[in-house]
Amino acid sequence: MLVGFVERPEMFIDHVKRFTTSLTTQMIFGFRILTEDDPLPKKLFNISITPELPCDAITLDLTPPLVQSFDRISEICLSLLCFSRYLLQIQEYEGMSDEEAAYTSGSLLHGGLGSTAETLTGFVKAMVMFPNVVRAAQDELDCICGDRMPELDDWPNLAIHNDAERYPNPRVFDPTRWPQDAQTAAQAATNADVSQRDHFAFGTGRRMCQGVHIAERAVDPATGVEIPVPDPEDLQGGMFVMPRPFHANIVPRDEGKARLLLLIVPYRLLLHPLRSYPGPLLAKLTDAYAGVLAVRRCLPLVIWRLHEEHGPVIRLAPNRLLFNTATAFRSIYQNDDRITKAFTYELLTRNRVYSVFNTLDRDAHRSKRKIVGHAFSERSIRSFGPALLSQVDIYLKQLLESSQQPINMTQKMSHLAMDIIAQLALGYDLATQTSEENRFFARSMTVSFYVGNISHHFPAFHKVHTNRVFDTIFYETREKFIRLLEKMVRSRLALDTHAKSDFFSFVAHELPNEAAKTRDSVVWKEAMVFLVAGGDTVMTAMTAVFFYLSRNKSCYARLSDEIRSTFSSGRDIKGGPQLASCRYLRACIDEALRMSPPISANLWRQQVATDKEPLIIDGHHIPRGTLFGVNVYALSHNPAIFPEPFEYKPERWLPSSSADPVVVESEEAARKSMYEAFASFSIGPRNCVGKPLAYLETSITIAKTLWYFDFEPAPGPLGSIGEGNDRGRPGEFCTQDGFNSTHDGPFLVFNARESTLLERDLEMSA
Repeated sequence: MLVGFVERPEMFIDHVKRFTTSLTTQMIFGFRILTEDDPLPKKLFNISITPELPCDAITLDLTPPLVQSFDRISEICLSLLCFSRYLLQIQEYEGMSDEEAAYTSGSLLHGGLGSTAETLTGFVKAMVMFPNVVRAAQDELDCICGDRMPELDDWPNLAIHNDAERYPNPRVFDPTRWPQDAQTAAQAATNADVSQRDHFAFGTGRRMCQGVHIAERAVDPATGVEIPVPDPEDLQGGMFVMPRPFHANIVPRDEGKARLLLLIVPYRLLLHPLRSYPGPLLAKLTDAYAGVLAVRRCLPLVIWRLHEEHGPVIRLAPNRLLFNTATAFRSIYQNDDRITKAFTYELLTRNRVYSVFNTLDRDAHRSKRKIVGHAFSERSIRSFGPALLSQVDIYLKQLLESSQQPINMTQKMSHLAMDIIAQLALGYDLATQTSEENRFFARSMTVSFYVGNISHHFPAFHKVHTNRVFDTIFYETREKFIRLLEKMVRSRLALDTHAKSDFFSFVAHELPNEAAKTRDSVVWKEAMVFLVAGGDTVMTAMTAVFFYLSRNKSCYARLSDEIRSTFSSGRDIKGGPQLASCRYLRACIDEALRMSPPISANLWRQQVATDKEPLIIDGHHIPRGTLFGVNVYALSHNPAIFPEPFEYKPERWLPSSSADPVVVESEEAARKSMYEAFASFSIGPRNCVGKPLAYLETSITIAKTLWYFDFEPAPGPLGSIGEGNDRGRPGEFCTQDGFNSTHDGPFLVFNARESTLLERDLEMSA
């Protein structure tokens, strides 16, 4: 837009329209439309000028072509901030039809195109008419970036904004009427006290404009860069008597400043400290490259391919490096004195309240880790046994009742894992295995992590408060999630501290007196970490084990023999030495975690601000301000560490069985290298605190299932769900990245070995 102002100033209205059309359509549909002559916006504008049609009718008229365009959107998917793409991915969770999803996209399109363009156009016109005001604004912007939101030209707001009692001389363009502490558009829209609102540009309440935060952040920078560049000529007359088309003579007062943005490209390519590192061209220029991949949930796959193409170190963003060696992995995540979590983890917080997961401060993390660690001591985990086993019994009973019917293991493991972790965290019976009422709980966490993962890789997504738009769209689901968590916490607080053997009983003595009185308390934040870490991730681990066992008959047979020969009864399967002796079971779990890690994301780190010494990682000097890390999926599929990385081979984790000392030495060295690169739980002071519980839960579930049942893939098309066929690797469990992993399938059919024996054991356990 700025370049257009400089080169073709007489066409400034067209430049503004192209800017707003491009911005809005890219965010909503995933591809840019640079002209209003494109059929989709043209249809919108033609309908919009029909005065007898209300907004609802306009959007409904647009819905069919929007639905038809969804396939094209899915194929193109070039946008980072693509609402339609996001709606497609979560519409099943939210129960939305294609028409409802398209209607939502159409509403955002209708609200985002014209109003933003008219605001910016009116701003330019005002600059031309009031040069003294412009000069004052230019002086201000030379020092700081102002925060002004022009009024929107809709009739109800126009009537309010022209109220002489509220705004003296309302027809006079006078920025000085707004004090330094004036409310922003978003603050005014969300102010419950009508008498205290400074303006009404975006409405208020549940019906306020969903795009308020985006509009505020989009218009502010646009007007901010318009002010320093032009040198307007004074025109006589008022805004409402201007000739059409309106022409303005715009010339740069400082051509160097006008062209400044153009310098960022050659700088990042030719002069940047990371210029010599390989990577995609777009990745070197903008964080949006990784952001797009985060939206598409395919970031780990692309990173693996980039490492295959460019080697062990790649540049994924202008200021970010990724390594893919065991040496770098251990150097980064075991060095807590000089390296800390990246600032992007702060974007995953609400109200600046931190948990053990997202706190950056090392001392604060150690303190929180000490508190949470009490819940994962050996004594604590032993006490969790009865609650864990009772939920596994419910799962086994349901398998028996559904014998010989296809079962979606993603859903089955999700319900089991959430019920277990709710019991262990707060002693609460979530009952997702037996009732649909609370099953939204896990889905809500998935959506939250997905949005957070985009901000993690593209901070601008967070800075323009786009995440608040998602909060608005899924307001009811988010509130249901918070209300349920509040109910869980408060019901636990109503009991004696040691009434149940759960997370709270082991950490209560370490908590501050405020306990869980507010949603920002320590109990709330750490309970959230406990629920997510012990629910969603364990669910993926167990599902992956079932997938790989059902596709690898020799592994299935060997593990079945181990379980059935180790335990004389299914009731004997519990935490203890017998279960720990099942080494092939542990190998099967580790291999599934390697091939389909529950957290396959980039674990970004940065150098501690107070550390002044040069930072060297794997022989590479890391410039200050650089984020760096290792992608779990890429490292877990590095063929130099894991030969045949896409083959499920649990035996790679077992000690050598060879009689040849040379072979034994070689195989043990290879096994040591693999363990040094095993990243599913991370390593160092910030590794997964719930690792022992995850292994226990997964081991008991798999062992009991194999003791009581035989299983195999479902016949027909259902049997292929979950396979990585689109990757050319049907033997790989297909997961999508949203910081945590999402997936579907596999569909398995279970047959009880002795149904009467299982029924008897379940009765005895009851």
